[in-house]
Amino acid sequence: MRKFFTLLFLLTTAARINAQTNYAVSLIAKDLLPYASAVMRDQSTYTEIRDNNTYYHIKTAITVLNKNGDDLAHIVVWYDKSNIIKGIKGTVYDEYGKLSGKFSEKNFSDEDASADYSLFEDSRVKHFIPSIGSYPYTIEYEYDIRSKQTLNIRDWKPNPYPGLAVEKSSYTFACKPDFVIRYKEINMPAKMVTGTNKDGLKTYTWQLNNLKAARNEPYSPIRDTYLSTVKIAPKDFIYAGISGSFTNWNELGRWNYDKLLANRQILPQATIDQVKSMTAGITDIKQKAKKYTNICRAKPAI
Repeated sequence: MRKFFTLLFLLTTAARINAQTNYAVSLIAKDLLPYASAVMRDQSTYTEIRDNNTYYHIKTAITVLNKNGDDLAHIVVWYDKSNIIKGIKGTVYDEYGKLSGKFSEKNFSDEDASADYSLFEDSRVKHFIPSIGSYPYTIEYEYDIRSKQTLNIRDWKPNPYPGLAVEKSSYTFACKPDFVIRYKEINMPAKMVTGTNKDGLKTYTWQLNNLKAARNEPYSPIRDTYLSTVKIAPKDFIYAGISGSFTNWNELGRWNYDKLLANRQILPQATIDQVKSMTAGITDIKQKAKKYTNICRAKPAI
């Protein structure tokens, strides 16, 4: 019996070891190294439309070859009240692929991401840069996002920056068969493949392998003109609880003015009274605007 449990333990341990991805830097193909400061070892993005929400699951493993690649390993996740982050976690490996550390959402900085010109926004950003003492190193991380709308679907950019080579990157978009989409491929060498997953959802999948890094040069053209992107737009959607449909820019603009912005140009009487109260006794129009702007900029954290 003891021999049986010993054998079972050894088999279980071996299975766990084999299940772990080997991120040893020596395994990176030599032809991916020219102009590369980092290599995307494996990235998968899964996007699903369900229950009038858009769900994202992102998993990324990137090897940083030198200090110029630190920015490429900078994890940035935007969020607000309509885009909710769940379950950020990650691990760090040394150049031999051995585990050297772990991190989670508590290690991320959380900052206001509002534009300077805006009176009010609830946009925020969580970001994290690993503090590693030697190169090369690899970080692997994953997280989920729930977006409470189905209009704005995030682009897929497998090689978003020059200086980044790609071993493997894949993108899958899943939806009900009757959810009509349009997609646009920009500088995309991979062919889209359709299928059906175990839940009966229609899937659109792209996969890139062994993509060399673009050279990082000053005064280069806009990145979108030479790096790869997939854009997806739905025909029917829900945004801010308002349904809509469009097949061209004119229809989207009409929905925006007729539905999204309807009755929003007239301020409620309570708001009018509040502004008058805040600027009471001020006769100069510029000073009124300045005081109101300063009050609006004192934004509470969400």
